[in-house]
Amino acid sequence: MSDVAAISSTGTSYQDPRIVSKSLTSDDFVKIMVTQLSQQDPFKAQDTNAMMQNFMSMGNFQAIQEMTTNMKLVQEQQAGLLAESLVGRTVEITKNDGSLVSGVVASAKATDSDVTVTIGSASYSSKDITSILNPVPAT
Repeated sequence: MSDVAAISSTGTSYQDPRIVSKSLTSDDFVKIMVTQLSQQDPFKAQDTNAMMQNFMSMGNFQAIQEMTTNMKLVQEQQAGLLAESLVGRTVEITKNDGSLVSGVVASAKATDSDVTVTIGSASYSSKDITSILNPVPAT
């Protein structure tokens, strides 16, 4: 027997409600807490301190999610700035086999995790750049 997570035919789709999304929201957390409180034995109530710790954990979780999102944005912006600053510059690159390549960067493209530079007809990762031979003149 196999489980089917999603079915789609003739434009109609079905998503199994038992499949949990990858992220929980604060609304989800509140629903869980309300369910937990409504189903507990009133004579054996949960410790108030433990409940507050759960609420604090959710706040910390949200703060970490926001910080991660902001860090990704900063990383993307830095990659774009690096790509922009390398075009027209002469760089030296160490290839995987240890040989050196130097040349003028004709183009640069920022991706999610790296900047790819083009020298002549070859593309290289900015992580392989060992030196920039002609720094930008001071203004």
